[in-house]
Amino acid sequence: MFNQMILSHQTRLKTHRGKKSRIRNILSNVWISVRRRSSNRLDHDVTNITIPIVDFEPEIFQHLMTYVHTGTVHIKPSTVVGLLNAAQVFGFSQLYRDSMNFAVSCISGQRSMEVMLASATHYYGFKSTRLLLKMLQSYISAYPDLLNTRSRHLRDLTVKVLSGRI
Repeated sequence: MFNQMILSHQTRLKTHRGKKSRIRNILSNVWISVRRRSSNRLDHDVTNITIPIVDFEPEIFQHLMTYVHTGTVHIKPSTVVGLLNAAQVFGFSQLYRDSMNFAVSCISGQRSMEVMLASATHYYGFKSTRLLLKMLQSYISAYPDLLNTRSRHLRDLTVKVLSGRI
């Protein structure tokens, strides 16, 4: 019995080592290219490298790095759409699920939906954002009086985002 436990643990370790997240692959490729550059130019010491991440706001990327470092992140309605897309792009499935669950729970709150929609305009080109907007559209079609009772700003923003006129 102990032998089976040891073998199953070793098998899990081997499969866990084989799986790398997309961000680890990207960072390892960057590290390899930095080492190649520094070996080609022996007289020039590369101590700083800048990698532009133009698809995400700095706050979102900072939250993502916090998640990578600590395994936890504070999700707010203003950052949920960016974290959702970053989790999908960089391959963090647990963060993606948690962000999607939080985003779905934000749909029922007026203020949180307004903030979430405002950030969705920045990430409209991502698949996860469009999926979230389709969920929002089905929620609004199920409760059509929702837009009549809420603020005018939310109604205008919802119509603009759902029609694709951002």
